[in-house]
Amino acid sequence: MESRICPTFVEGLYKISETDLLPVPEGIDPLDAESLIVNGITAWQMLHKIAKVEAGQTILVHGANGGVGTILTQLAQLADVTVVVMTTLARSLHIEYLNPIFIL
Repeated sequence: MESRICPTFVEGLYKISETDLLPVPEGIDPLDAESLIVNGITAWQMLHKIAKVEAGQTILVHGANGGVGTILTQLAQLADVTVVVMTTLARSLHIEYLNPIFIL
């Protein structure tokens, strides 16, 4: 039986174990799964490792309607961070459901 898996890291080449892999459910395109992992890890690192944002703070997300920006907005909200986003009106519908503060 063939397994569909995706790595949970994006930096370089490493010896990996089963704990470094996530199953990719049937019906999910492997490229979509990989994009979610790469964008998610990038967003998490930006928020927690680089900016070191804490609950109660406010961040500005430029390009919040893209892959990294959308996940960054969600992760920030989960961390109780106020999110202000910059986007065009035409693209704002993509993230409107997240209820950020918009700058158009």
